[in-house]
Amino acid sequence: MKVEGLLRLESVHPKTVDLRWLNVRDGVSINNSNLQGIVSLEMASIDGGLLIDNLSTFNEVDASNSRIGGQFAVKNELPIVVQDWRKPVPAAKIPWDCSATRWTGVSRLDLSGTYINEIRVPTAMDLWPKEIDLTGFTFRFFHAMDDRNLPAVPQGVTPAEWFTCWLARASSQRYDPGPYQAVADFLLKTGDADAAREVGIAGKNKERAQACRSVLTPNWFDYVLPCTYLWLSWALVGYGYRLYLSFVWAAIFIGVGTVVFRHTLEGRLAKVPIGFAYSFDMFLPLVKLRDEHYKIDIKSRARYCLYVHKLAGWVLGTFIVAALTGLTK
Repeated sequence: MKVEGLLRLESVHPKTVDLRWLNVRDGVSINNSNLQGIVSLEMASIDGGLLIDNLSTFNEVDASNSRIGGQFAVKNELPIVVQDWRKPVPAAKIPWDCSATRWTGVSRLDLSGTYINEIRVPTAMDLWPKEIDLTGFTFRFFHAMDDRNLPAVPQGVTPAEWFTCWLARASSQRYDPGPYQAVADFLLKTGDADAAREVGIAGKNKERAQACRSVLTPNWFDYVLPCTYLWLSWALVGYGYRLYLSFVWAAIFIGVGTVVFRHTLEGRLAKVPIGFAYSFDMFLPLVKLRDEHYKIDIKSRARYCLYVHKLAGWVLGTFIVAALTGLTK
């Protein structure tokens, strides 16, 4: 179906809306409608925008493989109430709820393979369904903000919290890094590096959870190494987003090694003192402070501590290099 102007759905209550292969020049507007069936916008091409008000309710919307060249926006309309203008109502502070939704039934939105030029929505999460298919979804601009003139807006939500909550509703059974990377890249371009980092970490957490859950399946052997790798990446370098963790681990191992090696018999008999420098030298595989350190042969039970000490240094060093090259992100 091809529409040259604006397609308006206002105060309609059909069971299903079939707009597959829709081609609209000016855009689509859905206002005050109760759409309890399936709304199909599959393969639609909307040159203008898609505007929805928050008074409309949905069950399931399939907008897969569609293209919205303009703006996808949800406007915060308010029910008409009688208000005495002489008694202004102060803005109410309502808590932000990540799990809230006004969608009913299936509560699902399919945006797989869809491109949207610009998304502009309020921060209230109840305007989104419980499940959003974001496989292959791309966008250019994304704004989640509120009209401060409204009498009630959610309080205390940061961009990092909002985007991680929104991405967590992705319904795909397999982890798709695409939407997380797209959101993180957008946040970096807008100067919000902290939010971009939190979104990146949230994506890797989801990948780790999926890999480790798969260990309990019949194909468990294929997921043991990915699960182990992601756990170590999270703990040692924060997937490359929190490199300071590696310094914490290094300080712990070097500190414990200093105490253990200093009290060995070999340490007391050695020509050079065994302490912090020795522990540091043994821990970092690519650093060699003194040749004499490598001539000391610890034969007591402390040698097992030395084995763990060296192995931990190699593992931590490997993850640091991987993090610096971006392989862990």
